[in-house]
Amino acid sequence: MTDLRRLTLISLLFFIGMMLWNAWTVEHPAPIPTPTAATATSPSTTPTQISPVTPSTAPINTTIKDEYVHLSTNVMDVTIDKVGGGITNTKLLKYPVSLQDPHSPTVLFNKDPETYYIATSGITGKDIPPSNQMIYTAKIENNTIILTWQNAKLMVTKTYVFSADDYLIHVTQDIKNLSDAPIQVTAFSELQRKPVSAKGVGPFNLSTYLGGVISSPDKRYEKLSFKDMAAQNLSQTAKNGWLAMVQHYFLSAWVPEPTEIYHYYSQESNDIYTLGMQSPQVTLDPHQSETIQAKLYVGPEIANNLAKIAPGLNLTVDFGILWFIAVMIFSVMKEMYKLTGNWGWSIVLVTLFIKILFYKLNSISFRSMGAMRELQPRIEQIRQNCGDDKQKLAKATMELYKREKINPLGGCLPLLVQIPVFLSLYWVIMESVELRQAPFILWIHDLSIKDPYYVLPLLMGATIFIQQWLAPKAPDPTQRKLMMAMPFIFTALFLSFPAGLVLYWVVNNTLSITQQYYIMNHVMPRAKKKKEQKLIQHKTIKPKKSKKS
Repeated sequence: MTDLRRLTLISLLFFIGMMLWNAWTVEHPAPIPTPTAATATSPSTTPTQISPVTPSTAPINTTIKDEYVHLSTNVMDVTIDKVGGGITNTKLLKYPVSLQDPHSPTVLFNKDPETYYIATSGITGKDIPPSNQMIYTAKIENNTIILTWQNAKLMVTKTYVFSADDYLIHVTQDIKNLSDAPIQVTAFSELQRKPVSAKGVGPFNLSTYLGGVISSPDKRYEKLSFKDMAAQNLSQTAKNGWLAMVQHYFLSAWVPEPTEIYHYYSQESNDIYTLGMQSPQVTLDPHQSETIQAKLYVGPEIANNLAKIAPGLNLTVDFGILWFIAVMIFSVMKEMYKLTGNWGWSIVLVTLFIKILFYKLNSISFRSMGAMRELQPRIEQIRQNCGDDKQKLAKATMELYKREKINPLGGCLPLLVQIPVFLSLYWVIMESVELRQAPFILWIHDLSIKDPYYVLPLLMGATIFIQQWLAPKAPDPTQRKLMMAMPFIFTALFLSFPAGLVLYWVVNNTLSITQQYYIMNHVMPRAKKKKEQKLIQHKTIKPKKSKKS
């Protein structure tokens, strides 16, 4: 039983250690190795074949002003600056900043000096002016914004195609040589952002990752933090890759044509960090055109939707080192959500499912705990006989366990199994935008933050107290005092945990108590009675055999 208590404390320390490890990995991502540049083939001068985009039939509101073009769909509000033709403001209409301010949508792209964050694209080449000197004219056709710029040599037509209910924007640049001489051009797409402090979340005020990500077939998800960009500029080439800026719950990402080899780069200037990609250089003969297409995603991190856009883009939903367990848990949760329409009840049903899955393991554990509880008088007698000789006490206790065929560590198995499940569920709740501001019942309006009235943590503390009461008492007085303090320690620890995670623990403990009570008060007494009957029967048969002999 000493080992059981020790393992309980070790498990608690393990959990805290895992939280600190996750925090450390967020703040210290693995450094990006300098890749070997790939040899690009000479691009064809034939315009890229573009898959047609089906126009949206839902109304999209647009406004053209002197300085910008404003567009509003069902899911986002977008501002495009005519100078440079970049997106300088996006508001996610389905995601309010907080439940207390439901009419203020989350803002991603913006030109605020403190939180500067934009998406831009354009072309570069000899005698081509910088993007911020190109002033476009604009027109609107259905769900499409068409920007046009030209000088004596070039005409650039930039097209943004929107969908009423989608966060994916199709961006096309048509480049036409108006001169009588060949012109070499390269298209680029960039995300520019000023670093801001990532807001702490969760019980340990952990900072979720805020920074860049690049992807290639060799490594589908590679963090490139602002610190990495400040230390060394990125320069690599890849085919079928993408780049992104990610933050808690949301991201923006440029996805080029998968058939082309793009150059990926980063740079820093005046505390503005740029993560960008360049297409292969194209030589345009006189009066020839070239079309370059890319996709821009700006919105929530919904894994299923992101996986359809580009390989590995769903990995931006970071479930930590136990992601393989977290993905399974979240898949089941989504199916339960389809049935209930409530993420809180989904957590309850997933907890029940996990309990059923480990029912046999828990049964073995509770049987072991029940058997050890019955041995407490004998262990206390051994303790009195051994006095202060702890080595002799430990040896005699282990011999008793061996004779009675009891594994003293059997009661720890469910706890050890629950730790990775608990950690995985923690990151599912913290990282899944689907659970952001998701209500449960009554006073629980957001499962991703703490219970405002601490009802769930207090209930959890009560369930731990009941479990301690049902468990065998530690023979050592110091250990008994320590275990009596465990409900208070865990309650204090869980006060700031997400309500969804505490809900899981309350339901899990309640089911454990029910199973434990049933086994100790019904299953084990019946098994003990059956064993006694067999012994009695054995004793009555034995004399008969000796009498015949």
